[in-house]
Formats: sequence, C-alpha cells, structure tokens
Amino acid sequence: GSLLFGAQAPRDSCVYDSEMRPYPPATDLAQSSGAGSASPAALRWPPLSLALTELHLLVLYGGGVAALSRLSGELMCVARPPAACGPLLGLVREPAQGGLWAWGEGGTLRVSVNR
Repeated sequence: GSLLFGAQAPRDSCVYDSEMRPYPPATDLAQSSGAGSASPAALRWPPLSLALTELHLLVLYGGGVAALSRLSGELMCVARPPAACGPLLGLVREPAQGGLWAWGEGGTLRVSVNR
C-alpha cells in the first residue's frame, strides 16, 4: 500500500492500495530453506520488527529474518544469524543509504537482499 497526505478531508484515510498479508506460521519458517534446524520456539513468535524493501517485507524473529515477497506474499527465505550474535532484537532501515541492519545481544549485522 501507499500513504497519501494532504488531499484528505477530515477523517478521511491516507492509506490506499493496501492489502493485509498474514504472517507465516512459525512451523513454516522453521521448515523453509535456509532455516537450518531452527525450532518454532527459536523464532520467538510473534515478530519483533518489520522492514520494507522494494520487493520484500522483512520480518524479524529472535531466531532469524524472514523475507516475504511483496508481490505474491510467498515466503522467499529465512536467514539465521551466526550463533555468536545471539538472539536478534531489532531490525531497522537506514534512511540515508537504504541499508538494513539487524542487531542482537552479541553484535550488529548488515542485512543484504540480493533477489
């Protein structure tokens, strides 16, 4: 969806072309490619944070980052952090250069979306 500000009458919505997408069940995340041996409990349901790229919705769980296609809603992959990073706590998009960063108890990681 998109936000449109300035052309609304009072109490009008500024959201248009929006669509609700369900979060993938934790069991789907644990079984997806790239999830390794993650258990649903390690993914800390519900999600901790969200970030948008041009084609993906990134959903942060304690045990990894899930990439969902904005076009189809399909779960594209789950990326797990190195064990030294510990559980992930946050995900943010850097506005100046558009980089994505995830941080956990043991460090900060740059998130790269290649496809």
